[in-house]
Amino acid sequence: MPRTRITAKRKTPQIKNENIVAPGKGLNNFVSENLIDDAESSDLQNVEFIESGAVTKRGGYEQAGDDLSNNPRGLLTFNTSSTNYILTVDGTGLKYLNGSTWTSIAGATYDSSAEIDGTQTRGDLYIFDGVSGGTKLTSALSLSRPGTIPKGKFSVFYSGYHILSGVDGQETRVYVSKDTDASDFTDSGDDATSHPGATVLSGSN
Repeated sequence: MPRTRITAKRKTPQIKNENIVAPGKGLNNFVSENLIDDAESSDLQNVEFIESGAVTKRGGYEQAGDDLSNNPRGLLTFNTSSTNYILTVDGTGLKYLNGSTWTSIAGATYDSSAEIDGTQTRGDLYIFDGVSGGTKLTSALSLSRPGTIPKGKFSVFYSGYHILSGVDGQETRVYVSKDTDASDFTDSGDDATSHPGATVLSGSN
């Protein structure tokens, strides 16, 4: 007796409401999502905007300079009236983009795995790795470790003062520089315990 195969028919779920959003009007995060226009979006990623907030074509990417020996850590800019540099740390050394060539800057090295951060203030660039005392780079590309900067992870320049934090063992402490010297965070009463990473503790704060 021939067999009869019975195939169950799949039921296609009914779409009750379909809303096609084409965010031609761009981003609108000033009101609730249910109040924005159908041509707007409450969240956009991986895009660029023009002045009105509408989406525009991204500029794309291009290689900056020749290949580095290691993965770059930190991308810093150093701009003054006479200089305009892009810098990064390659391995343990600081390099700047010289035309299409990454060129080394001698004077100090950085931890090979730490994150790199920098702050420009009073015409100099201060660079931190959170492992050793902070370094100072001048507009003449002279790099040094003054010895009066703790081993912070980051800093800001605010109201005429260079302010540093993120020191291991002193997580809740902020350090404030001398108002006339952004590289001097020490005082004659300080010591290596209160200022980890600093080696010259005879400042005049």
